[in-house]
Amino acid sequence: MKDLASWALDSAAQGGATYADVRVVDERSRALATKNGKIGSASDAQSQGFSVRVIVDGAWGFASSAELDRKSVEATAASAVEIANASAKVKQSDVKLVPEKPVVAEWTTPHKIDPFTVPVEQNLDLLRKVDAELRSVQGVTLAETNMNFRREEQWFFSSEGANIHQTKYSAGAGYVAYAFAGSEIQKRSYPNSFGGQWQNKGYELVDELKLVENARRIGDRFAPAELDVLLTQARGRPAKPRDANFERHTRTVRRLLEEHRDVAALERALRPAARLDGVAKLQYRPELGRIEIGDVQEVPSSKTCHCRDHDAPTELRRVISQA
Repeated sequence: MKDLASWALDSAAQGGATYADVRVVDERSRALATKNGKIGSASDAQSQGFSVRVIVDGAWGFASSAELDRKSVEATAASAVEIANASAKVKQSDVKLVPEKPVVAEWTTPHKIDPFTVPVEQNLDLLRKVDAELRSVQGVTLAETNMNFRREEQWFFSSEGANIHQTKYSAGAGYVAYAFAGSEIQKRSYPNSFGGQWQNKGYELVDELKLVENARRIGDRFAPAELDVLLTQARGRPAKPRDANFERHTRTVRRLLEEHRDVAALERALRPAARLDGVAKLQYRPELGRIEIGDVQEVPSSKTCHCRDHDAPTELRRVISQA
């Protein structure tokens, strides 16, 4: 890159520039994603380019190009000089730079593993494993994973003697699981809900996130979520608007499902007259195969869950049994 900088700075000086600098950028990116076990998207791209800034007759000129051969570099510098000459004709005052000592430095994002040394096939294999773990949980209907890496390398040279080289790495990965029931959709994501965890690190971030190890745990969170969906369904019909009491009842049931992971314990917690958080009475009616919440109204033994004006199909019993 020093040769490229020399070509540009020499060309600018020959054109009459009293100051010039060159920035060269080399970017590499990789973006991978899967959707229900299949590759959703995959790209590995690299781009290069440079820019030249000059001051001629007290005015700025700027030009850039993606061509890095000597002829293109010198032509780009000459173009910057030409623009500066044109700008000088309409300037109101001369550009004056603050006196600064030229900086010579090199910096790289702290990292352990250059992500681009890891084969794409290995990246995709890991994402497929995560995808399989997510979809192994009953109730998960859609799984999406992603992994992204970027490396941006920059060089800066100036006619005053500055020589700066920096390399920045960033990595990100994550996944999302969805459960569909009627017109309701529930979503669970890891490690966050903003497209995954991104940091200025190398591939070691992927290892630190333990993507495969956490996949089943994220999928298992759909036990209470599925119940929440079912409680807002009325045999496939859109649920009526919820009121504050119904919201509290739903939160109570979700808490129970979080705390009790076997049917017997859950049934004991839902015995008749059990007072929960002072807001609702819940009871499990095994003879009817239903849970009754709040102000219960008797209905035929059609194996339904009845909660005020909200009821759900017998799928509720299956969800509780699996909790």
